[in-house]
Amino acid sequence: MVTIRLGEICVQTEGGNLLDILRREKAFSDAVGKIAAPCGGHGTCGKCRIGVAVHAGAVSDVTESEAKLLSGVTEPVPDGYIWRLACRCTVTDNGTDKDVVVDLWLPEQDSGLGGAQAADMAGGKTTPWVTWHKVDLIRPTLENPVSVKENLEKAGFGGQITAQASNRITALLTEGMDSSPRESAPVPVWIAVVTDTGLVVDGAKEPHPLCGAAIDVGTTTIAISLWRDDGVRLGGTVFANPSRSYGADVISRISYAMEHEDGTDIMCTQMRQAVTDAVQKLADAAGCGMPVCRILAGNAVMEHLYDGLNPAPIGKVPFYTQSRFGAPMDTDPATYLAPAAASYVGGDILMGAAWLLWDKPERRDKTILFLDLGTNGELGVYKDGKWLFAATAAGPAFEGAHIELGMPATRGAVTRIKWDGERFALTTVGDASPVGLCGSGILDGMWAMLSLGMADEYGSLVDDPDEWKAQMPEGLGVDEDGETCTFAPGVYLTQSDVRQIQTARAAIAAGVEVLCQAAGIEADAVDEVCLAGSFGHGLDVRSAAGVGLFPASLADRVTAVGNSSEAGCAAFWLRQDFRDTLEEVRCGNRYIELSAQPDFGDLYMEKMCFEM
Repeated sequence: MVTIRLGEICVQTEGGNLLDILRREKAFSDAVGKIAAPCGGHGTCGKCRIGVAVHAGAVSDVTESEAKLLSGVTEPVPDGYIWRLACRCTVTDNGTDKDVVVDLWLPEQDSGLGGAQAADMAGGKTTPWVTWHKVDLIRPTLENPVSVKENLEKAGFGGQITAQASNRITALLTEGMDSSPRESAPVPVWIAVVTDTGLVVDGAKEPHPLCGAAIDVGTTTIAISLWRDDGVRLGGTVFANPSRSYGADVISRISYAMEHEDGTDIMCTQMRQAVTDAVQKLADAAGCGMPVCRILAGNAVMEHLYDGLNPAPIGKVPFYTQSRFGAPMDTDPATYLAPAAASYVGGDILMGAAWLLWDKPERRDKTILFLDLGTNGELGVYKDGKWLFAATAAGPAFEGAHIELGMPATRGAVTRIKWDGERFALTTVGDASPVGLCGSGILDGMWAMLSLGMADEYGSLVDDPDEWKAQMPEGLGVDEDGETCTFAPGVYLTQSDVRQIQTARAAIAAGVEVLCQAAGIEADAVDEVCLAGSFGHGLDVRSAAGVGLFPASLADRVTAVGNSSEAGCAAFWLRQDFRDTLEEVRCGNRYIELSAQPDFGDLYMEKMCFEM
């Protein structure tokens, strides 16, 4: 047997692939959430790095391909450890009877990722999804031992009741009876009730402020904020989705669920636990107690996994879902899952679309292009009171996956690259030394190469300095092999990276054009382009238009709306008029499948070329 030790966690195993072991053992679930594996564990991305003690004697040797993927890593490891790729490292007992110990190490990560979050909605009257109601409970007697649930039914609340609420109400009823045993009058209790389902979620002697959690479950990150019932934001966080260790995109997660009998359960458990832990930390910091409800939105695959539903049917024709959601979870009726429009247009985009109309009602008189350019590229056009949605397989390039130096917006990530006439000026998260490129930095780098003539319209790197539009300092620009463009020491994009950017850009640009055609409008008819999510919040509009994510003529009409999905979840918790707007969007939208549109394939190939 081999003992795997990570910090204070020790697990005995018979060996095997290290990434598989970490995924399989529940004790390592938190560690797995910190390990990115965009390629799904196939040894091609070089991102699932973990420190392994060199004296372990029970792991496979570093192969030539693994060494090549690790060659550019500059982050230090503790003495006695070396970097390994978890997916390429095999653990074995070497055929001995001795218990061999393999020590692992993971670097400390930022407590939260950078990114846009929902704005404070304090002010104005709130109409929360959960409200207090006073009830007079009948005193049970030997002759009439009425149960708590029957008691509530007699008071007009015949819906479900959570175990926590039932326990609290029971304690309050018992306390009231014990304090005045000779009384026969009813015992007054306050109960917190979900407005549209009648679910009882809490009980108290007197009403007190309630809080709810707004949760956006993205493919790469999860954003959570807590909101008091008067509209005050109590705190928030953004962290890596633990299921990212099964692949960068939704297709990878679907594949894992299809190929492993317990795959759905594993990813479901990890995500729910990560959300619960994060909510608990936020609640403790705010001193508000655990929220009475959770409003959650994500793409259809993420909502399937969170609900414990196998997303397999989303992965093959005809791409259908097990549920369109838009209701509380059966297993946790205090958690509401946002409605999805289709397999690849999920609750996140519908929540965001409703938020756009609710936040600024004047948008109802405009033509809106709505882009959420995360791992799953979702698009929407709003015109004449109706939404038309589509999804395009943009891939996760703009979230850093499949880009050699790609990374989330954590400390050291390059967010800006600008040519100042003499050098490339870089901006990083936390003003730290650059260690990689996040989405906005990737886009800036691509636009810099195009605008300076270091990449041509076909996406090929130009290795002849005489063709560049600026003289580069030594060591910067495209190398003589035409394989890498360096912006600063250790900061670069490769030819392979450019191909990833190219295909993502082509999918988005073609999708926008086909969607506008289906809506019966020219692109110039769009009054406002709303960019959602952390990528949309952080990008430079000039770079985005230059690379061609949307027509250049729309550059001055772009609004970064932040995490509109999370904001919509918060508004759902706090305002009835938003819930009405979401229902309007749910019932009044139309979806088109881009791959079934006759022009999409030709447009996609056309958009592979950059406009110079």
